[in-house]
Amino acid sequence: MPSPHLANLCRLTDSLSRATTLEQVYDGALDTLQSALGVARASILLFDEKDFMGFVAWRGLSDTYRAAVNGHTPWKPDTPNPKPIGVVDVTADASLASYASVFAAEGIRALAFFPLVYRDRVIGKFMLYWAEPHALSDEEIDLAQTIAAQIAFGVSRVCVEQELERERERLNAIIVNVPGVVWEAIQEGDDRVVTYISPQIESLLGYSPDEWYRNPQFWRQIVITPDVDVVEQLRKDGPPIVRYQMRARDGRLVWAEARASYRNENGKRMVRGVTIDITAQRDAERHEHFLSEASALLTSSFDYDSTLRKIVQLAVPEIATWCAIDVSDDVGDLHRVAEAGTPPAECVEVPLTAAGRTLGLLSLATADSELATELARRIGYTVSNARLYREAQEANRAKDEFLATLSHELRTPLTATLGWATMLRIGDLSPENARIAVETIERSIKTQTKLIDEILDVSRIVTGKLQIASAPVRLATIVEAAAETIRPSLAAKGLDLTVEVAPIEGIVIGDAARLQQVIWNLLSNSVKFTPPGGSISITMDESSRETVRIAVKDSGAGIARKFLPYVFERFRQGDSSSTRVHGGLGLGLAIVRSIVEVHGGAVEAFSEGEGLGSTFTITLPVAPVFAAVAQTDTSTSVPQDLAGVSVLLVEDEEDTRMMLTTALRRSGARVIAVSSAADALDALRETSANIVVSDIGMPGEDGCSLMMKVRAGTIESCRDIPAIALTAYARTEDRERIIASGFGMHLAKPIDPADVVRAVRKMSVSGGSGDRHAK
Repeated sequence: MPSPHLANLCRLTDSLSRATTLEQVYDGALDTLQSALGVARASILLFDEKDFMGFVAWRGLSDTYRAAVNGHTPWKPDTPNPKPIGVVDVTADASLASYASVFAAEGIRALAFFPLVYRDRVIGKFMLYWAEPHALSDEEIDLAQTIAAQIAFGVSRVCVEQELERERERLNAIIVNVPGVVWEAIQEGDDRVVTYISPQIESLLGYSPDEWYRNPQFWRQIVITPDVDVVEQLRKDGPPIVRYQMRARDGRLVWAEARASYRNENGKRMVRGVTIDITAQRDAERHEHFLSEASALLTSSFDYDSTLRKIVQLAVPEIATWCAIDVSDDVGDLHRVAEAGTPPAECVEVPLTAAGRTLGLLSLATADSELATELARRIGYTVSNARLYREAQEANRAKDEFLATLSHELRTPLTATLGWATMLRIGDLSPENARIAVETIERSIKTQTKLIDEILDVSRIVTGKLQIASAPVRLATIVEAAAETIRPSLAAKGLDLTVEVAPIEGIVIGDAARLQQVIWNLLSNSVKFTPPGGSISITMDESSRETVRIAVKDSGAGIARKFLPYVFERFRQGDSSSTRVHGGLGLGLAIVRSIVEVHGGAVEAFSEGEGLGSTFTITLPVAPVFAAVAQTDTSTSVPQDLAGVSVLLVEDEEDTRMMLTTALRRSGARVIAVSSAADALDALRETSANIVVSDIGMPGEDGCSLMMKVRAGTIESCRDIPAIALTAYARTEDRERIIASGFGMHLAKPIDPADVVRAVRKMSVSGGSGDRHAK
């Protein structure tokens, strides 16, 4: 081959060996075709993925020409042994007749096709073009085929390299997103020559990949778990999973998990694997184990003091170097119940909370604030549950004590009542003893009535049915009336009472009777606990433009500090023993708090301690004067004369029936007394009663059924007869049911006979339109 051709081929070989892109391959190939074969025009066409032969590079060809002949090819990719094709004169080749006009326009008279073959497959072709007819010589064909082989190799090499680069980029993208470090190494004895390690190793441990490549013993230097020989583990057959600790460059301890596979290549042991950071997982497992043990301890006993001491011993050193737990007492003061470790300069402090209440404080020298928060939450629930358990026990004990007290308080007056009643029945009593007997019985019954009223009030409070009749009240009058009511008790013990009532600008809206009950309860409480010769004071002033304050202060027994938080609770007494000095059920102050709160106010108790007296302060809201209408007292004196009044009394309980009959007859009334609803209907048919006084709870048929029959016209002449219900059913819903059945007035038992006489007189005068909610 002539030396010029060799020079051209050498330049082509050099150009193709340095080419990194297909464009560089095309340029070098076209340069060689033009210089070696002396053509002015040449082109390169390649098959695409759909086996379409298309132009990829050209010299001296117009866009029109390329578009017209694009896709034309004499071969397919799998054509065996394709041969070059030369067309001496395109005008004389019948197979190209359809392109005659295209060739003429482009000035092409001769052309040649040379296949580009790589590994027995046609990947494309290059073409040569002449303006005059041209026959290829053997030398030209040999040279062109040699050039075609180099072009085919150059194109294929660059394509493969580009595909490898794309694959490398794809793998790198995958590796970068792997949640761990991907590595490859050659195991040679105790050495491990790392041939690849992904960049994540630097973010995991702080060491660069180069440090791993340089030192075959690097792995051993950073693995610190003493009981795991990682190299020996990774030598074993199969896909081992090894967990171990490594120390990072900054001193952190990192738990890692390695998964590896092995392969012998060229006599060498190749190890490929992935190492992932499982520090968070291990911490979570350790924390979960700790919380599980802590929970088991916390639920093992209601004695949280001893339990919390065990918790701090568990926490140190498992999750902290120091731990302390403080729990608040009933007045909110913190008390340390457990501590372990050495107190640090800084620590995490988390409140112990449950049901919206702060119960104490957990302090930990730990870096894991989330774990501290979770532990504090569980401790909070434990403390809360233990306190609820204690409170339930105390409540049950208080109820048992209350029932014992109630039994005592009821039986004591009953003893005197029964004894004097027995002696009255025998009749062997002097006039003075008879008077004492009657007074004792009356006093005992009033005492029992008060006890029952307190129990009923508490029942209404518990069920949320305590109701008040709201109206403007004269608070000063209420305070003074309560003070006057209590004066006999004061005189009996020789106590001094001071009343100071300052004028207020606003008006209190509320239930006068209930507010007087509050003041009386507080004064009675002070009388009970103040020794003879002591003093009591009640003051009222306007503490602000919106509130009025009433304070009852005494020089009595005072209140123990530990009992002060419970002084307003039901069934709680400072002394519930059998040797207690003071009687009562312990309900009065609970009733006071409930009535005051229903009025929108508040009550507080204060005492310096036992023997130092006590002060109870009530605060009530005040409305402006113009926003309330002063309450008008329209009550009038009701005469007791019942002459000309005929009363039908229906009562199944004989003693009560006889007592009421006597009281009504002494007031001048004519009384027809019967014991059942059926007898009452018969009496109404046979007599001309003016008014009915009937019990409700009776055997066979109750008073409500009786009155509904009367109002329905069973006895036409009595359809509108006035009627009073006298019953022990005293709840609000009971009154509503009784009034709805047709009664015009409701009187609750027990009741003073004089009140019955007044009610009959009022009902007979008003013709049945009396106070339906009378008590």
